[in-house]
Amino acid sequence: MKDIKSPLIIVSFSIILFTLFYLLNKIQKLKQDQVTLTENFVKLQIAEDFYHSYFDNNMQMTAIIADDIFCKVNQNNGELLSEIVRNNSILMFWFSGSTCTDCYTNLLTELHSVLSDSFCINKIRGFCSHLTEGELLKLKRVNKIKFPIYQIPSNSFEWIVGKNIGSFFFILSPNMKISHIYVPDKDFPEPNKKYLEVVKNFLDND
Repeated sequence: MKDIKSPLIIVSFSIILFTLFYLLNKIQKLKQDQVTLTENFVKLQIAEDFYHSYFDNNMQMTAIIADDIFCKVNQNNGELLSEIVRNNSILMFWFSGSTCTDCYTNLLTELHSVLSDSFCINKIRGFCSHLTEGELLKLKRVNKIKFPIYQIPSNSFEWIVGKNIGSFFFILSPNMKISHIYVPDKDFPEPNKKYLEVVKNFLDND
Protein backbone atom coordinates (compact mmCIF):
# COMPACT_ATOMS: atom_id res chain seq x y z
CA MET A 1 0.00 0.00 0.00
CA LYS A 2 2.85 2.30 0.83
CA ASP A 3 4.33 1.63 -2.61
CA ILE A 4 1.09 2.81 -4.29
CA LYS A 5 0.76 5.98 -2.21
CA SER A 6 4.18 7.37 -3.12
CA PRO A 7 3.59 7.44 -6.89
CA LEU A 8 0.10 8.88 -6.34
CA ILE A 9 1.50 11.68 -4.20
CA ILE A 10 4.14 12.45 -6.83
CA VAL A 11 1.56 12.44 -9.64
CA SER A 12 -0.82 14.62 -7.63
CA PHE A 13 1.93 17.06 -6.78
CA SER A 14 3.01 17.19 -10.42
CA ILE A 15 -0.58 17.92 -11.52
CA ILE A 16 -0.87 20.71 -8.94
CA LEU A 17 2.43 22.23 -10.09
CA PHE A 18 1.40 21.99 -13.76
CA THR A 19 -1.95 23.61 -12.98
CA LEU A 20 -0.28 26.43 -11.05
CA PHE A 21 2.21 27.12 -13.85
CA TYR A 22 -0.60 26.97 -16.42
CA LEU A 23 -2.72 29.43 -14.45
CA LEU A 24 0.23 31.76 -13.85
CA ASN A 25 1.03 31.70 -17.57
CA LYS A 26 -2.62 32.45 -18.40
CA ILE A 27 -2.69 35.35 -15.95
CA GLN A 28 0.55 36.74 -17.43
CA LYS A 29 -0.86 36.46 -20.95
CA LEU A 30 -4.10 38.18 -19.92
CA LYS A 31 -2.10 41.03 -18.38
CA GLN A 32 0.00 41.34 -21.55
CA ASP A 33 -3.15 41.32 -23.71
CA GLN A 34 -4.61 44.04 -21.51
CA VAL A 35 -1.46 46.15 -21.89
CA THR A 36 -1.50 45.65 -25.69
CA LEU A 37 -5.19 46.57 -25.83
CA THR A 38 -4.53 49.72 -23.81
CA GLU A 39 -1.59 50.68 -26.03
CA ASN A 40 -3.69 50.15 -29.18
CA PHE A 41 -6.49 52.25 -27.72
CA VAL A 42 -4.05 55.06 -26.94
CA LYS A 43 -2.67 54.89 -30.51
CA LEU A 44 -6.18 55.07 -31.92
CA GLN A 45 -6.96 58.06 -29.71
CA ILE A 46 -3.78 59.83 -30.85
CA ALA A 47 -4.70 59.14 -34.49
CA GLU A 48 -8.24 60.42 -33.96
CA ASP A 49 -7.01 63.61 -32.27
CA PHE A 50 -4.43 64.10 -35.04
CA TYR A 51 -6.97 63.87 -37.87
CA HIS A 52 -9.45 66.08 -36.02
CA SER A 53 -6.74 68.72 -35.69
CA TYR A 54 -5.80 68.35 -39.37
CA PHE A 55 -9.38 68.86 -40.59
CA ASP A 56 -10.05 71.68 -38.11
CA ASN A 57 -6.98 73.63 -39.26
CA ASN A 58 -7.93 73.27 -42.91
CA MET A 59 -11.58 74.13 -42.37
CA GLN A 60 -10.68 77.29 -40.45
CA MET A 61 -7.70 78.54 -42.44
CA THR A 62 -8.05 77.46 -46.10
CA ALA A 63 -8.41 80.41 -48.51
CA ILE A 64 -7.24 82.98 -45.94
CA ILE A 65 -4.88 85.55 -47.45
CA ALA A 66 -1.30 85.45 -46.14
CA ASP A 67 0.49 88.63 -45.09
CA ASP A 68 3.03 89.85 -47.63
CA ILE A 69 6.03 89.57 -45.30
CA PHE A 70 9.66 90.23 -46.21
CA CYS A 71 11.73 87.04 -46.36
CA LYS A 72 15.52 87.29 -45.93
CA VAL A 73 17.77 85.04 -47.99
CA ASN A 74 20.86 86.43 -46.27
CA GLN A 75 22.04 89.61 -44.56
CA ASN A 76 21.82 91.69 -47.76
CA ASN A 77 19.15 90.01 -49.87
CA GLY A 78 15.52 88.98 -49.65
CA GLU A 79 12.14 89.27 -51.30
CA LEU A 80 8.48 89.69 -50.50
CA LEU A 81 6.35 86.59 -50.07
CA SER A 82 4.20 87.68 -53.02
CA GLU A 83 7.29 87.63 -55.24
CA ILE A 84 8.13 84.08 -54.19
CA VAL A 85 4.71 82.78 -55.33
CA ARG A 86 4.37 85.12 -58.31
CA ASN A 87 4.43 82.37 -60.96
CA ASN A 88 3.05 79.24 -59.28
CA SER A 89 1.88 77.68 -56.04
CA ILE A 90 4.62 76.83 -53.55
CA LEU A 91 4.85 74.31 -50.71
CA MET A 92 5.91 76.23 -47.60
CA PHE A 93 7.72 74.49 -44.74
CA TRP A 94 7.97 76.59 -41.60
CA PHE A 95 10.07 75.51 -38.63
CA SER A 96 11.45 77.09 -35.53
CA GLY A 97 15.08 76.63 -34.58
CA SER A 98 14.09 76.88 -30.91
CA THR A 99 12.29 73.51 -30.95
CA CYS A 100 13.25 69.86 -31.51
CA THR A 101 16.22 69.83 -33.93
CA ASP A 102 15.78 66.16 -34.86
CA CYS A 103 12.10 66.80 -35.63
CA TYR A 104 12.64 69.41 -38.32
CA THR A 105 15.80 67.81 -39.75
CA ASN A 106 13.90 64.50 -40.10
CA LEU A 107 11.08 66.36 -41.86
CA LEU A 108 13.58 68.03 -44.20
CA THR A 109 15.02 64.61 -45.04
CA GLU A 110 11.56 63.18 -45.67
CA LEU A 111 10.66 66.21 -47.76
CA HIS A 112 13.66 65.56 -50.01
CA SER A 113 12.99 61.83 -50.29
CA VAL A 114 9.41 62.33 -51.53
CA LEU A 115 9.81 65.56 -53.54
CA SER A 116 13.33 65.07 -54.84
CA ASP A 117 12.84 65.70 -58.57
CA SER A 118 13.94 69.09 -59.90
CA PHE A 119 10.42 70.19 -60.82
CA CYS A 120 9.13 69.78 -57.27
CA ILE A 121 12.30 71.14 -55.64
CA ASN A 122 11.67 74.41 -57.48
CA LYS A 123 8.26 74.61 -55.80
CA ILE A 124 9.46 74.24 -52.20
CA ARG A 125 10.52 76.99 -49.83
CA GLY A 126 11.63 76.81 -46.22
CA PHE A 127 10.94 79.48 -43.61
CA CYS A 128 12.75 79.55 -40.32
CA SER A 129 12.74 81.49 -37.09
CA HIS A 130 15.41 81.53 -34.36
CA LEU A 131 18.33 80.34 -36.52
CA THR A 132 21.10 82.63 -37.74
CA GLU A 133 22.24 82.88 -41.35
CA GLY A 134 25.32 80.77 -40.53
CA GLU A 135 23.23 78.10 -38.82
CA LEU A 136 20.88 77.93 -41.82
CA LEU A 137 23.79 77.59 -44.25
CA LYS A 138 25.18 74.71 -42.16
CA LEU A 139 21.72 73.10 -41.99
CA LYS A 140 21.40 73.26 -45.77
CA ARG A 141 24.90 71.89 -46.32
CA VAL A 142 24.64 69.00 -43.85
CA ASN A 143 21.18 67.93 -45.05
CA LYS A 144 21.89 68.67 -48.75
CA ILE A 145 18.95 71.07 -49.02
CA LYS A 146 18.48 72.35 -52.57
CA PHE A 147 15.63 74.82 -52.02
CA PRO A 148 15.93 78.27 -50.40
CA ILE A 149 15.30 78.70 -46.68
CA TYR A 150 14.32 82.23 -45.67
CA GLN A 151 14.70 83.94 -42.31
CA ILE A 152 11.42 85.39 -41.07
CA PRO A 153 10.11 86.78 -37.75
CA SER A 154 8.93 84.10 -35.33
CA ASN A 155 5.32 85.31 -35.35
CA SER A 156 4.98 85.52 -39.15
CA PHE A 157 2.71 82.50 -39.60
CA GLU A 158 1.57 81.67 -36.08
CA TRP A 159 -1.96 82.79 -36.96
CA ILE A 160 -2.26 79.72 -39.19
CA VAL A 161 -2.12 77.08 -36.48
CA GLY A 162 -1.46 79.02 -33.27
CA LYS A 163 1.56 79.36 -31.04
CA ASN A 164 3.97 76.73 -29.72
CA ILE A 165 4.03 74.69 -32.94
CA GLY A 166 7.44 73.31 -33.90
CA SER A 167 6.85 73.09 -37.66
CA PHE A 168 4.11 72.90 -40.25
CA PHE A 169 3.45 72.79 -44.00
CA PHE A 170 1.02 74.68 -46.19
CA ILE A 171 0.62 75.59 -49.85
CA LEU A 172 0.55 79.23 -50.88
CA SER A 173 -0.96 80.18 -54.25
CA PRO A 174 -0.10 83.20 -56.44
CA ASN A 175 -3.25 84.91 -55.13
CA MET A 176 -1.67 84.61 -51.64
CA LYS A 177 -4.35 82.19 -50.42
CA ILE A 178 -3.24 79.32 -48.19
CA SER A 179 -4.37 75.68 -48.35
CA HIS A 180 -3.26 72.12 -47.52
CA ILE A 181 -2.24 72.99 -43.95
CA TYR A 182 -0.48 70.15 -42.18
CA VAL A 183 1.09 70.03 -38.72
CA PRO A 184 3.31 66.94 -38.26
CA ASP A 185 3.23 65.09 -34.97
CA LYS A 186 6.47 63.40 -33.87
CA ASP A 187 4.41 60.76 -32.02
CA PHE A 188 2.35 60.03 -35.14
CA PRO A 189 4.71 60.23 -38.16
CA GLU A 190 2.88 57.80 -40.47
CA PRO A 191 0.81 60.43 -42.37
CA ASN A 192 3.85 62.59 -43.27
CA LYS A 193 4.73 60.69 -46.44
CA LYS A 194 1.09 60.48 -47.51
CA TYR A 195 0.67 64.24 -47.12
CA LEU A 196 3.82 64.94 -49.16
CA GLU A 197 2.67 62.55 -51.90
CA VAL A 198 -0.68 64.38 -52.11
CA VAL A 199 1.17 67.71 -52.27
CA LYS A 200 3.51 66.39 -54.98
CA ASN A 201 0.51 65.42 -57.11
CA PHE A 202 -1.01 68.85 -56.54
CA LEU A 203 2.19 70.68 -57.49
CA ASP A 204 2.75 68.46 -60.54
CA ASN A 205 -0.65 69.46 -61.86
CA ASP A 206 -0.61 73.12 -60.82
